[in-house]
Amino acid sequence: MRTLQLEKSYWFLILISAFYFFVAWNSSGYNNADEHFQIIEFANYKLGHSTINDLAWEYKARVRPGLQPALCYLVFNSAYLLGISDKYNMALILRFMSALVSLVVIYWFVIGARPVIAKRNFNYFVVLSFLLWFLPYINVRFSSESWSGTLFMASLAAIQSQYHKGAIKKPFILGILLGASILFRYQSSLLVMGTILWLLFVDKAGLKKISIITSSIITMLLLGFFIDRWLYDANAFSLYNYFYVNIVKGVASNYGTSPWYEIMWYIIISPGIIGIYIFSAIIILLIIEPKSILLWAIAPFLIVHSIIPHKELRFLFPIANLVPFILILAYQKTRHLRLLKIRLFKYAASAIFLVVNTAGLVAITCKGAGKADISVTQYIHRHYSGQKVNVLCIDGLNPYWDYVNPRSYFYNSNEVELTFITTIWQNELVNKRKKGLVNLLIISDNEIAGQRSAQLLEENNFVKVFQSIPDVVKAINNFYDPSLNDYNLIVYEYGD
Repeated sequence: MRTLQLEKSYWFLILISAFYFFVAWNSSGYNNADEHFQIIEFANYKLGHSTINDLAWEYKARVRPGLQPALCYLVFNSAYLLGISDKYNMALILRFMSALVSLVVIYWFVIGARPVIAKRNFNYFVVLSFLLWFLPYINVRFSSESWSGTLFMASLAAIQSQYHKGAIKKPFILGILLGASILFRYQSSLLVMGTILWLLFVDKAGLKKISIITSSIITMLLLGFFIDRWLYDANAFSLYNYFYVNIVKGVASNYGTSPWYEIMWYIIISPGIIGIYIFSAIIILLIIEPKSILLWAIAPFLIVHSIIPHKELRFLFPIANLVPFILILAYQKTRHLRLLKIRLFKYAASAIFLVVNTAGLVAITCKGAGKADISVTQYIHRHYSGQKVNVLCIDGLNPYWDYVNPRSYFYNSNEVELTFITTIWQNELVNKRKKGLVNLLIISDNEIAGQRSAQLLEENNFVKVFQSIPDVVKAINNFYDPSLNDYNLIVYEYGD
C-alpha cells in the first residue's frame, strides 16, 4: 500500500494554509510592544501621521534596523493606493503576508530535509513543522523575531537543498538570505556566525565560498545602512548603535534582568510539557550528533543570550521553527533505546504530546496576540463603526495604550472617547455615562469578584458583549499558566 506523502498533498497544504490565515485573522495586535511601536508606528510616522516626539526612544537613539519599517511603509502605501485605509485591515495584511512567507519557507525547509529524515517519520515531521502549537502564532507575527527566524530558516533550507547534492553551489544567494536575517533582527548575527563556522570547519566549504557568503552579508548590511538613512533622515549605523546602547551602556538591562539559566528555563517551561521533549532533544543531539548544523547555529545564540542580563521569551522566536527538526532528529538517534521500545511508554508519551499540542493550537487560534488588548479595540471598531462611543475604562486597563511616550497613533479613533473611572463600585460608573453616545465599560476579570459584581452591572443595565480571552482559552490557561487569565478584558454595553 502506497504511503500518503503529506508534503505532496494539495488538500493538506490548502488546509494548513487556511489554518495559518485563520490564526492571522484572529491574532490581532502584537505579542510584544516592540512589534508595534518600533515597526508600525515608525512606518506610521514616515507616512506623516504622527510626530517624532510621539515615537519610542529607540527612534532618536537610531538603534532599530530600517528594513522592516520600510517594508511596512511600502505595504501601507500600497494599501492606500488600493483604497484600503482601515488600520486593522492594514495590520491584517501584514499578518497575512507573514503567514504566506513562513508557509513557503517551511515547505522549502521540509523538502530540503527529506534526505536526513527517515521515510517512516517524514509525515510526522511535516505535521510538526507546520503545526507544533506555538509555530502558527509566531509565524503570523510581523515582528523582527519572526521574520528574522523565517529568513534564517530559508538560509538553512538553501544549505540543505545544495548540501545534499554534494556542495554549496550558490553561496551568493545564501549570503543574501543570511544578511537579510540579520537586518530583520541584529541578534540573529549569532545564528549566522554559528552557521558560517559550521560551513568552514564541518562542511569544509572552502575559503572562496566563505568569502562570497561573507561579501554577500556585508552587501546586505550596506543596503541596510541606506535604508536606515531613509528611516532616520540622517546617517545611522544602527547595528553599532544597537550594540553600544543596549550592551555597552546596558540600557536593555533597565527593562529587567534574569539569571543565566533563564533561557534554558524558557525552553523547558514555556511550551508546556512539550518543553521537556525539546530540551531533551537538544541534549541528545549535543551528545550524539555534535556536528549538526543546528547545534552549531543555535549554540552561540543560546550562550550569548544566557550571558546577556536582559532576557525575554520572544528572544527565542528566531529558532522556534527549528524545533520540529530537532525533535525528529533526536528521536531517530534514540529510537532503538530500550525505553522507547516499551509500547506503554511510547503511547503515553505520544498521547501527552498530542493532547498538549492540540490544546495549544486551540489557545493560539481563539484569541488576539499577547495580552489581546487590541482585540478589544478591534471589536469596538468593527461593531460600533460610524457611532460615537464613550468608553468607561478602569484606570490602568486602557486597551488604546496608557503612556504619553510612545504614543499609539495607529489604532486611534476619533469616534472613541475615553473616560477613566476608579472602580465599578462608585457613583462615577453611572454618572460618567454620556447621553447620545454608545457607552461601553471595559474591566478585567479581577473586577468581577463575585455575584455582587455581576448583579451591580446588571442593575445598571450593562450587558456583556465581548471578552478578550474566550472561556475555552481560559480553561486551557488554568492548566498552562493561570496568571494569563489576569489579562482578560471584558466589554459591557450600557442599555438605555
